[in-house]
Amino acid sequence: MKQRIDKLFFLLFLIALTNIVNAQKTGDLDSTFGKNGVLTLDSLNSIAYSVAIQPDGKILVAGSTGGSQKENGFYLIIRLNSEGTLDTSFANGGILKDRLDSSGTNFIHDIIIQKDGKIIAVGYVYPKNENYFKLLILRFNKDGSKDKLFGNGGAVVEKFSEFCDGGSSVDIQSDGKIVVSGVTNFISEMSSPLCLRAFCLARYNANGTLDKKFGNGGKVVTTFQDGADFGTQVALLPDGKIILAGNVGDSLANSGDNFTLLRYNSNGAIDKSFGIKGKVTTVISETHFDLVFSLAIQPDGKIIVSGTTGFGKKGDFVLVRYNTNGSLDNDFGTKGKTITKIGNGQDIAFSLAIQPDGKIITAGFSAFQNIECFSAARYTKKGFLDESFSPDGRINTPINEGMNSRIMSITIQPDGKIVAVGVYTNTSNTYIAIARYIGL
Repeated sequence: MKQRIDKLFFLLFLIALTNIVNAQKTGDLDSTFGKNGVLTLDSLNSIAYSVAIQPDGKILVAGSTGGSQKENGFYLIIRLNSEGTLDTSFANGGILKDRLDSSGTNFIHDIIIQKDGKIIAVGYVYPKNENYFKLLILRFNKDGSKDKLFGNGGAVVEKFSEFCDGGSSVDIQSDGKIVVSGVTNFISEMSSPLCLRAFCLARYNANGTLDKKFGNGGKVVTTFQDGADFGTQVALLPDGKIILAGNVGDSLANSGDNFTLLRYNSNGAIDKSFGIKGKVTTVISETHFDLVFSLAIQPDGKIIVSGTTGFGKKGDFVLVRYNTNGSLDNDFGTKGKTITKIGNGQDIAFSLAIQPDGKIITAGFSAFQNIECFSAARYTKKGFLDESFSPDGRINTPINEGMNSRIMSITIQPDGKIVAVGVYTNTSNTYIAIARYIGL
């Protein structure tokens, strides 16, 4: 009799648990992940910049840990099981922590998974005894070991100029070639000794060597007149052309940055059929700095970028959609643009993802009474807030009461759940934070 009662109680418990899970609404934290939907990792001075989902559902999180900008920092990759526990079959108990320079620092800004399961990461290395950082590309095997067949023992260190170079984004062509975007600095002849920024692209063969058929010996540097130019995201089009999103400003005039798109042909030459001679510039605000942080291509070829207007002030999330020729899509938002106020302070959308149903998610952080929290918004295909997502299309998650937290990257699992990674801080240190939300 007792066994029957115990089995009955256990059955009722399972039914109750199932009902709780099923009762979760779109936009809620996923209670099956971490602790009530949130996982924090207490590695000192750490930050997560990028996230990717493996075909088996495991979650890769990449960033840096354990140092300042110039010394004692390591690149970091963490692999989690689908429920948010460390995957102990990866690297050292689920955590890959290393650096190229024994006393400098290494950052990973973006990560992507090849078709064969190998992992590509891009960012920069800052040798302690040098004054400038260099672009860094790493490749790892499925188990987290370095792929010794790539570059020099699994790493490529690249320079575009005699000054600072860093990688911000990576994509992989169908033929396995690797396209990396980022920023390089140069001395302008008009404004010397002012060091200015330029868009940069590089393409590598699958073994990590520069593809000499691309641009100038594998590299492309695009500058505008004395601009403060920064390429933040790269994406490949089905026809082999390359979209680079970023920002263009005038350093000499100290004017605000504007949203900018560039399109290149598959050989690295500017595609002059796009926008005006290959370039599209969109002014969101005449008086504020407007910064692009993320880029995505819809299945129909339309281009979506997200970022912020009013950077450094009480800014807002910005979402812009373009037609395939670079013109603003007037069927989206208000003449192609959607501006969303989230909190009562600075709002910045660092990341963007498109759901299988065409709805669009932007994520970053919002400030409420000077405290920043994980924030996201979901939009319909037409660019308006989707009120079926959370109470009004917007969600805000404080990771630790009284501490600032920011989403740096999001991705969407095959089951529609949204994984967000980033950072939370106390008065002196930063720590990795990961959250998962119900998406569909």
